[in-house]
This record gives sequence, structure tokens and C-alpha cells, in this order.
Amino acid sequence: MFACGIGLAMLAACTTEASTDGGSPDSAADGATDSGALDSGAGDSATADGGRPDSGTMDSGARDSATADSGPLETDAGLRDAGPACGSGACDAWETCGSCPSDCGTCAPAFADAPAPTEFQVGLTCDYGWALPLDARGQATMAGAGISSVVGLDDRFGGVGAKFALRNNAFPDSWVDILEPRSGAGAGWQTSFLVDDAAGGAGIIVFNQAAGNGVSSQWGYGTTFVEDGQNIHATTWIPLASDHIHTVAGGHSPCLSTGYVFDDGAVDIAGAGVETPHGTALAWRNRYRYRSRTNQSWAGWSAEQAFYLSRSVARAAGLRLYLVRGTTRHGPFAIYDAFTIPEASCTDSFCNTPGYDYAVLVWNIHGLDIGVALPVGGGTSINLEQTTYCTNPADDACGNINFHSWVVRDRPAAYAMGSVREASQVYYVGTLSQLADLGFATW
Repeated sequence: MFACGIGLAMLAACTTEASTDGGSPDSAADGATDSGALDSGAGDSATADGGRPDSGTMDSGARDSATADSGPLETDAGLRDAGPACGSGACDAWETCGSCPSDCGTCAPAFADAPAPTEFQVGLTCDYGWALPLDARGQATMAGAGISSVVGLDDRFGGVGAKFALRNNAFPDSWVDILEPRSGAGAGWQTSFLVDDAAGGAGIIVFNQAAGNGVSSQWGYGTTFVEDGQNIHATTWIPLASDHIHTVAGGHSPCLSTGYVFDDGAVDIAGAGVETPHGTALAWRNRYRYRSRTNQSWAGWSAEQAFYLSRSVARAAGLRLYLVRGTTRHGPFAIYDAFTIPEASCTDSFCNTPGYDYAVLVWNIHGLDIGVALPVGGGTSINLEQTTYCTNPADDACGNINFHSWVVRDRPAAYAMGSVREASQVYYVGTLSQLADLGFATW
């Protein structure tokens, strides 16, 4: 059972930089600008660059050998009796949009559609301590049946997510934040993308969400939010500066006038309730928009969403992971300790998986299992980092767990100057029965 009052520890004395590089997806971005290969110097001279997320975007490089499996935990089977078969044309008792879409329709939440920004701003924060946490300065809240959730963004650092909290409503004053916000310019909850320059050019260029930490401190571009209860959206475009070049030592920073800029970006978080036979579940959509600064032509352009989790909270709340594709079901895995995953390429608890219908992450909050489910058809990288913030791998406060899902893989990719595109992911929050109603069963 999760103990009341557990939170994140701040380690002011730990300044060791992490070493996880952002990587490329399978057949990831091979890109070339219209003018041919880039050199390794500055790109757009107006607002170049980003830092390398030392614990930033996912690495999907060669990680081939398996490590000790965490082993299966207790099963969730038997929590609910099987319901009627689908196909009657009526949405009968125990049939849901998840289990019987032919009878009950789809489970698509009704998200508010925030307009794209019309203004542009450049406000740059430099020299923010490398391991300092980001702050959830803009927040959105939703309450469901038995569970609630709050998400928060930092407007100083690209709108990176700095909070994703869960609550067992039987304990109304006890919120549990599952995110790891330290060095949040390369952690937290954010969207990153990769392009691959032409042969002889710069290589695979990695971009975080208008923020970075690949140099000795964090940097980020500020944005302006509108907060509307369960929604937060940016009202201004901000520069998307590169974070680092994959496999190349050192990072970029606009504070140092290094790196590349091809796009401007804007974050949009929307919340919606989703009705189930077991009461209202919740859904958060994290959508990131991109506006091209120039005509672009790449062999590939890929985007992923990073979900960095507190290892301390994960252990205290018995975090377990499930991966499901049709009748193939893997888990539960206790990913706060060494693990390996069937079908994945794993080395030292860094695993790159094929696509699945969905993943479910489950925390026990004051005796109630609360899950976060998301479709992961594009594949994932799931990594246990043990020494990101300090050097003792046995100390949970020294590391984090990062879960990355690929949401866009454009091959080839061409974007006209001024065009707007997006990358988005929906995160469903609910009890295990509510999530099963929506098609995300853990048994």
C-alpha cells in the first residue's frame, strides 16, 4: 500500500550529469534540408539550439542482451466476470466502447479543440541548475469516479510537463505525483523529435520541447498559457532549438548560440471525462504543434512522447507495467528494478519494444490500483536509469524510469514553410475496471 505523504526528494548535492542519449527509432529519420546536407555548425541563426537531455529523449540504439527479469507479479485476472458477446447491435450490460465498439461505438474522448497560436515570442531562460526540478506553474485538474488527476506545465521551459499527479478520492488531501521533474528540460512529460541529415551532414539531430540540459545547466524558451479548468494551451509559438546530435559528445544551447532551428512549437493539454459502467474515467491528450520555418524535405521525421517517472514513488506505490497486443500479453513488470521484456531488445534495463495495442502503468494509491493506459502502436523505449542525479544505483532518488512512445514516423517527410503539423498521445487514467471497460484490460 502506498504510504501517505511520500514525495520527491531534492538532491542539491548531486550534480553528476546523466549519460542517456536521445536516439533514433527503428529506421528513424534520415533527413536532408532542401539545400542539402547541413554542416555541424549553427543552423537558423535567429534562435539556434538546445541542450542534450542527459536523461532526455529515448535511445533506440543497439541494446541487445537481456538482463535479469523482474519476474511476474500477482495477476489481475478475475477482477471482473466476462460479459455478453458482442454483435447484438445493442450496447448490453458489461459491453463497452472498448470491448464491443460494434455495439457501443468508439471510446474517443470529447477533447476541447484549442486554436493554434497566432503570436510568436522569444524569452530565454539560461543557467538554471542542472538537477533543479521544473515547476508546474500552469495546471489542469479532473475528477472521476474514485480517482482524480492533476497535470502541470512549466511556462519557463517550453511548456514541459512538470506534474502528473494521481489521487484516490477516498483520501482527498493526498495527491501522489508520479513524474520525475528534476532536470526537467530533459525529463518530465514532453514531446521530442528527430531528423537525420543527409550523408556527410550533421547526423541525427535531436530536439526536445524548446528546452534542454545537455550543457552544464538547463535552458528553455518561455511560453504563455491559457488555463481553462481541465485544459492548458499555449497562445504563442516559441523556437524549437536542437538539443544535441545523436552519438556526438556535447550538447547545444541557444544560450551559447549553438545548434539548429527548423520549426516553432506550441503545447496543448486537453482533458475529458470518459463514461464507463464503473464510473467516469479520465483522459489527457498531450498535443504538440509544429510550424515550419522553411521548406523542409527529409528522408524521415519522427516524434516521441517522453514520460519520466519517479523511481522512489514507483517503488513505494508498487508500479507495474503491462504490454498487450491482441492475445499477446506481457507483464506485470516491476520496472523500478532490473527488468527485461519478451520481444524487446534489452540491455541493462534499457528496452526497445515493438508496437503494442496498448501499455498500462499501474500505481497502488492508498490501497486503490490506479492505471495510466496509452496506445503504443509505434513502439516504445522503456529505460531504468539508476545514476542520473547521483552515483548510488541502490538509492532510488539517484535515478528515474523513462517511458517513451513513438507517435509519428513520417518517411519520407516534406513540410512547406508556414505549414502546421502535430504529434499527440492520449493518456487514460482510471481504476483497472474502468480501464478494462475502455479496452485496456490488464488480465
